[in-house]
Amino acid sequence: MSIPLSWKAIVKQVFGLDAEISAVYFYESKKNQVSRLRIVINGEQTDVVAKKYVWGDMDSEIAVLKKAGTFGLNVPEFIARFSDIAFFTPVPGVSMHNPITEKQAFLIGEWMRMFHENMTPQRARGTFLRGDCTLKNFVYDEEGEKVYSLDFEQAYFGPAEDDLAELIVTLLTGAKAEKLWHSPHILAVKTLIRAYRRKFNAAFLYEEVIQGLSNRMEFRQEFAAEIQALIDEFYGHKSLFLELLENR
Repeated sequence: MSIPLSWKAIVKQVFGLDAEISAVYFYESKKNQVSRLRIVINGEQTDVVAKKYVWGDMDSEIAVLKKAGTFGLNVPEFIARFSDIAFFTPVPGVSMHNPITEKQAFLIGEWMRMFHENMTPQRARGTFLRGDCTLKNFVYDEEGEKVYSLDFEQAYFGPAEDDLAELIVTLLTGAKAEKLWHSPHILAVKTLIRAYRRKFNAAFLYEEVIQGLSNRMEFRQEFAAEIQALIDEFYGHKSLFLELLENR
């Protein structure tokens, strides 16, 4: 694929007149235009991620990433900006897909705890949430044994259960109701909660998960029967799910 002239001009303005693009990879994104650029400066090659904001608040995301970085959270590092485009360092690893491993779930739970604890100011009303807290926004670096998180345009203050419920719903994707309680999906949920280690309202989280599954059913009609079966299973074994959430 040929490299657009506009990208060439932008890279020279941001990284200097000696900067050249040698390759461009376009990521799939439903909200913004995200590309990975391979840039050569004086013979030295480096990769950067360029994000053109069609939707969401660029200033807010940059501020979140800068603050998160000061606390040692694994997130992309902000490099520079040009108009409605921000440049970040790429993170190592690959996107995770269900069912995730117990180790991956534990690392996500630890990351979530650190994010909520460090990013929430003292005396704040509510918890600072990452928002859009789904599995697709986490990357697993097997070599470094780390989890990174991406995309913070929807960060906001609210109950911690919002982030947890959204993540749990995505962890349950693909689970079969008849095998739920012995599935890797429910083990991932259990491990996530164990690693999180912060106080939350289990009964409220239960209701949030049910609501999240119901919302997902509306947008994924092709899986409506499977999702409804999961909802029925959680309603029928409410005490079992609450026990899972509370034993942390």
